[in-house]
Amino acid sequence: MMLFGKISQQLCGLKKLPWSRDSRYFWGWLNAVFNKVDHDRIRDVGPDRAASEWLLRCGAMVRYHGQQRWQKDYNHLPTGPLDKYKIQAIDATDSCIMSIGFDHMEGLQYVEKIRLCKCHYIEDGCLERLSQLENLQKSMLEMEIISCGNVTDKGIIALHHFRNLKYLFLSDLPGVKEKEKIVQAFKTSLPSLELKLDLKALGFMLYLFLMEHPPSSLLQTSQPPPRYHSAMEAAKGKTKQDNLKLKGHLSR
Repeated sequence: MMLFGKISQQLCGLKKLPWSRDSRYFWGWLNAVFNKVDHDRIRDVGPDRAASEWLLRCGAMVRYHGQQRWQKDYNHLPTGPLDKYKIQAIDATDSCIMSIGFDHMEGLQYVEKIRLCKCHYIEDGCLERLSQLENLQKSMLEMEIISCGNVTDKGIIALHHFRNLKYLFLSDLPGVKEKEKIVQAFKTSLPSLELKLDLKALGFMLYLFLMEHPPSSLLQTSQPPPRYHSAMEAAKGKTKQDNLKLKGHLSR
Protein backbone atom coordinates (compact mmCIF):
# COMPACT_ATOMS: atom_id res chain seq x y z
CA MET A 1 0.00 0.00 0.00
CA MET A 2 2.90 2.36 0.77
CA LEU A 3 4.44 1.63 -2.63
CA PHE A 4 1.17 2.35 -4.40
CA GLY A 5 0.88 5.68 -2.63
CA LYS A 6 4.33 6.76 -3.83
CA ILE A 7 3.58 5.67 -7.38
CA SER A 8 0.25 7.52 -7.46
CA GLN A 9 1.90 10.72 -6.21
CA GLN A 10 4.55 10.51 -8.93
CA LEU A 11 1.90 9.93 -11.59
CA CYS A 12 -0.13 12.91 -10.39
CA GLY A 13 2.98 15.05 -10.79
CA LEU A 14 3.36 13.92 -14.38
CA LYS A 15 -0.11 15.25 -15.18
CA LYS A 16 1.35 18.75 -15.26
CA LEU A 17 3.35 17.89 -18.37
CA PRO A 18 2.02 18.93 -21.83
CA TRP A 19 -0.75 16.67 -23.13
CA SER A 20 -0.99 14.93 -26.47
CA ARG A 21 -3.83 12.87 -27.88
CA ASP A 22 -2.17 9.64 -26.75
CA SER A 23 -1.53 11.00 -23.26
CA ARG A 24 -5.22 11.92 -22.91
CA TYR A 25 -6.17 8.31 -23.58
CA PHE A 26 -3.56 7.13 -21.08
CA TRP A 27 -4.68 9.47 -18.30
CA GLY A 28 -8.32 8.70 -18.99
CA TRP A 29 -7.57 5.00 -18.55
CA LEU A 30 -5.43 5.60 -15.45
CA ASN A 31 -8.07 7.81 -13.82
CA ALA A 32 -10.64 5.09 -14.41
CA VAL A 33 -8.31 2.64 -12.65
CA PHE A 34 -7.92 5.03 -9.70
CA ASN A 35 -11.72 5.33 -9.42
CA LYS A 36 -12.50 1.62 -9.63
CA VAL A 37 -14.47 0.38 -6.64
CA ASP A 38 -13.01 -2.57 -4.73
CA HIS A 39 -15.92 -3.96 -2.72
CA ASP A 40 -13.67 -6.47 -0.98
CA ARG A 41 -11.51 -3.60 0.25
CA ILE A 42 -14.56 -1.75 1.57
CA ARG A 43 -15.64 -4.87 3.45
CA ASP A 44 -12.15 -5.45 4.90
CA VAL A 45 -11.27 -1.93 6.09
CA GLY A 46 -14.65 -0.18 6.28
CA PRO A 47 -16.25 2.50 4.09
CA ASP A 48 -14.44 5.52 5.55
CA ARG A 49 -10.97 4.04 5.14
CA ALA A 50 -11.72 2.74 1.64
CA ALA A 51 -13.22 6.09 0.60
CA SER A 52 -10.20 7.92 2.03
CA GLU A 53 -7.87 5.77 -0.05
CA TRP A 54 -9.96 6.40 -3.17
CA LEU A 55 -10.11 10.16 -2.66
CA LEU A 56 -6.41 10.61 -1.90
CA ARG A 57 -5.50 8.27 -4.76
CA CYS A 58 -7.38 10.66 -7.06
CA GLY A 59 -5.74 13.79 -5.63
CA ALA A 60 -8.45 14.89 -3.18
CA MET A 61 -8.20 15.54 0.57
CA VAL A 62 -10.28 14.44 3.55
CA ARG A 63 -10.77 15.68 7.09
CA TYR A 64 -11.99 13.45 9.89
CA HIS A 65 -14.38 14.25 12.71
CA GLY A 66 -12.60 15.82 15.66
CA GLN A 67 -9.54 16.82 13.61
CA GLN A 68 -8.49 20.16 12.12
CA ARG A 69 -5.79 18.83 9.81
CA TRP A 70 -6.56 17.74 6.28
CA GLN A 71 -5.29 14.34 5.18
CA LYS A 72 -3.67 14.63 1.75
CA ASP A 73 -0.83 12.10 1.81
CA TYR A 74 -1.90 8.59 0.86
CA ASN A 75 1.05 7.12 2.75
CA HIS A 76 0.17 8.88 6.01
CA LEU A 77 -3.46 7.89 6.40
CA PRO A 78 -4.05 7.11 10.09
CA THR A 79 -4.37 3.54 11.22
CA GLY A 80 -6.43 2.17 14.07
CA PRO A 81 -9.88 0.72 14.74
CA LEU A 82 -12.11 0.77 11.67
CA ASP A 83 -14.74 2.90 13.40
CA LYS A 84 -12.33 5.53 14.76
CA TYR A 85 -11.85 7.82 11.74
CA LYS A 86 -15.03 9.12 10.11
CA ILE A 87 -14.87 11.44 7.10
CA GLN A 88 -16.45 14.81 7.89
CA ALA A 89 -15.26 16.92 4.93
CA ILE A 90 -13.98 16.29 1.41
CA ASP A 91 -11.97 18.74 -0.70
CA ALA A 92 -11.73 17.40 -4.24
CA THR A 93 -9.96 20.43 -5.76
CA ASP A 94 -8.05 19.48 -8.95
CA SER A 95 -8.84 15.81 -8.39
CA CYS A 96 -9.75 13.14 -10.94
CA ILE A 97 -12.75 11.68 -9.10
CA MET A 98 -15.44 10.51 -11.49
CA SER A 99 -18.85 8.87 -11.41
CA ILE A 100 -17.62 5.26 -11.36
CA GLY A 101 -15.91 5.92 -8.04
CA PHE A 102 -18.89 7.41 -6.25
CA ASP A 103 -20.03 4.02 -4.96
CA HIS A 104 -17.25 4.49 -2.38
CA MET A 105 -19.52 7.02 -0.67
CA GLU A 106 -22.46 4.71 -0.07
CA GLY A 107 -21.37 3.81 3.44
CA LEU A 108 -20.24 7.27 4.60
CA GLN A 109 -22.54 8.43 7.39
CA TYR A 110 -20.90 11.64 8.64
CA VAL A 111 -19.91 13.72 5.61
CA GLU A 112 -21.02 17.32 6.19
CA LYS A 113 -19.07 19.28 3.58
CA ILE A 114 -17.94 18.61 0.00
CA ARG A 115 -15.92 20.97 -2.20
CA LEU A 116 -15.72 20.22 -5.93
CA CYS A 117 -13.32 22.65 -7.61
CA LYS A 118 -11.78 22.24 -11.07
CA CYS A 119 -12.95 18.64 -11.28
CA HIS A 120 -12.92 17.89 -15.00
CA TYR A 121 -14.75 14.57 -14.67
CA ILE A 122 -17.60 15.86 -12.51
CA GLU A 123 -20.84 16.08 -14.46
CA ASP A 124 -24.57 16.08 -13.80
CA GLY A 125 -24.67 12.32 -13.29
CA CYS A 126 -22.18 12.62 -10.43
CA LEU A 127 -24.28 15.19 -8.59
CA GLU A 128 -27.43 13.17 -9.20
CA ARG A 129 -25.69 10.09 -7.82
CA LEU A 130 -24.59 11.98 -4.70
CA SER A 131 -28.06 13.37 -4.11
CA GLN A 132 -29.55 9.86 -4.24
CA LEU A 133 -27.42 8.54 -1.36
CA GLU A 134 -29.67 8.48 1.69
CA ASN A 135 -26.79 8.88 4.12
CA LEU A 136 -25.66 12.10 2.42
CA GLN A 137 -29.23 13.37 2.20
CA LYS A 138 -29.19 13.39 6.00
CA SER A 139 -25.63 14.50 6.77
CA MET A 140 -24.71 17.11 4.13
CA LEU A 141 -24.61 20.70 5.43
CA GLU A 142 -22.30 22.59 3.05
CA MET A 143 -21.31 22.23 -0.60
CA GLU A 144 -19.17 24.23 -3.01
CA ILE A 145 -19.02 23.65 -6.77
CA ILE A 146 -16.46 25.77 -8.60
CA SER A 147 -15.09 25.68 -12.15
CA CYS A 148 -16.63 22.33 -13.10
CA GLY A 149 -17.36 22.86 -16.78
CA ASN A 150 -19.51 19.77 -17.31
CA VAL A 151 -22.08 20.67 -14.65
CA THR A 152 -25.40 22.13 -15.85
CA ASP A 153 -28.66 23.28 -14.27
CA LYS A 154 -29.85 19.66 -14.14
CA GLY A 155 -27.07 18.57 -11.81
CA ILE A 156 -27.36 21.61 -9.55
CA ILE A 157 -31.11 21.28 -9.07
CA ALA A 158 -30.63 17.63 -8.05
CA LEU A 159 -28.89 18.87 -4.90
CA HIS A 160 -32.23 19.87 -3.39
CA HIS A 161 -32.42 16.27 -2.11
CA PHE A 162 -29.84 17.24 0.55
CA ARG A 163 -32.65 18.21 2.87
CA ASN A 164 -30.37 19.53 5.65
CA LEU A 165 -28.11 21.59 3.36
CA LYS A 166 -27.41 25.01 4.89
CA TYR A 167 -24.87 26.52 2.48
CA LEU A 168 -24.32 26.16 -1.27
CA PHE A 169 -21.72 28.12 -3.23
CA LEU A 170 -21.71 27.99 -7.04
CA SER A 171 -19.02 29.73 -9.06
CA ASP A 172 -17.67 29.71 -12.61
CA LEU A 173 -20.09 27.14 -14.01
CA PRO A 174 -20.55 27.97 -17.71
CA GLY A 175 -23.00 25.10 -18.14
CA VAL A 176 -25.45 26.65 -15.69
CA LYS A 177 -27.73 28.90 -17.74
CA GLU A 178 -30.98 29.51 -15.81
CA LYS A 179 -29.70 31.00 -12.57
CA GLU A 180 -33.00 32.57 -11.54
CA LYS A 181 -34.74 29.21 -12.00
CA ILE A 182 -32.17 27.61 -9.69
CA VAL A 183 -32.69 30.30 -7.07
CA GLN A 184 -36.43 29.77 -7.14
CA ALA A 185 -36.10 25.97 -7.00
CA PHE A 186 -33.94 26.09 -3.87
CA LYS A 187 -36.07 28.78 -2.29
CA THR A 188 -39.03 26.42 -2.58
CA SER A 189 -37.34 23.16 -1.57
CA LEU A 190 -34.77 24.46 0.95
CA PRO A 191 -36.02 27.80 2.32
CA SER A 192 -33.30 28.02 4.98
CA LEU A 193 -30.46 27.45 2.48
CA GLU A 194 -27.82 30.17 2.09
CA LEU A 195 -27.23 30.15 -1.67
CA LYS A 196 -24.34 32.14 -3.14
CA LEU A 197 -23.81 32.50 -6.89
CA ASP A 198 -20.67 34.07 -8.31
CA LEU A 199 -21.87 35.48 -11.64
CA LYS A 200 -19.05 36.25 -14.03
CA ALA A 201 -20.61 38.44 -16.65
CA LEU A 202 -17.33 40.36 -16.85
CA GLY A 203 -15.50 37.35 -18.26
CA PHE A 204 -18.19 36.76 -20.87
CA MET A 205 -18.21 40.39 -21.99
CA LEU A 206 -14.42 40.39 -22.25
CA TYR A 207 -14.64 37.27 -24.40
CA LEU A 208 -17.06 39.02 -26.77
CA PHE A 209 -14.77 42.04 -26.92
CA LEU A 210 -11.71 39.94 -27.79
CA MET A 211 -13.64 38.20 -30.53
CA GLU A 212 -14.13 41.60 -32.19
CA HIS A 213 -10.66 42.92 -31.30
CA PRO A 214 -8.07 40.09 -31.41
CA PRO A 215 -4.84 40.66 -29.42
CA SER A 216 -2.82 41.23 -32.61
CA SER A 217 -4.85 44.34 -33.42
CA LEU A 218 -4.44 45.71 -29.90
CA LEU A 219 -0.64 45.56 -30.20
CA GLN A 220 -0.72 48.13 -33.00
CA THR A 221 -1.84 50.93 -30.71
CA SER A 222 -0.81 52.12 -27.27
CA GLN A 223 -4.36 53.25 -26.47
CA PRO A 224 -7.19 50.73 -26.13
CA PRO A 225 -10.11 51.21 -28.53
CA PRO A 226 -13.03 53.24 -27.14
CA ARG A 227 -15.23 50.13 -27.09
CA TYR A 228 -12.83 48.56 -24.58
CA HIS A 229 -13.99 50.94 -21.87
CA SER A 230 -17.66 50.61 -22.81
CA ALA A 231 -17.43 46.80 -22.81
CA MET A 232 -15.75 46.72 -19.41
CA GLU A 233 -18.23 49.18 -17.93
CA ALA A 234 -21.15 47.25 -19.37
CA ALA A 235 -19.79 44.03 -17.90
CA LYS A 236 -19.39 45.58 -14.47
CA GLY A 237 -22.91 46.98 -14.65
CA LYS A 238 -24.31 43.62 -15.73
CA THR A 239 -22.57 41.83 -12.85
CA LYS A 240 -23.93 44.36 -10.35
CA GLN A 241 -27.46 44.07 -11.75
CA ASP A 242 -27.40 40.26 -11.62
CA ASN A 243 -26.13 40.21 -8.05
CA LEU A 244 -28.79 42.72 -6.94
CA LYS A 245 -31.46 40.67 -8.71
CA LEU A 246 -30.35 37.49 -6.92
CA LYS A 247 -30.26 39.24 -3.56
CA GLY A 248 -33.82 40.36 -4.18
CA HIS A 249 -34.93 36.80 -4.89
CA LEU A 250 -33.25 35.42 -1.77
CA SER A 251 -34.61 38.09 0.54
CA ARG A 252 -38.26 37.55 -0.39
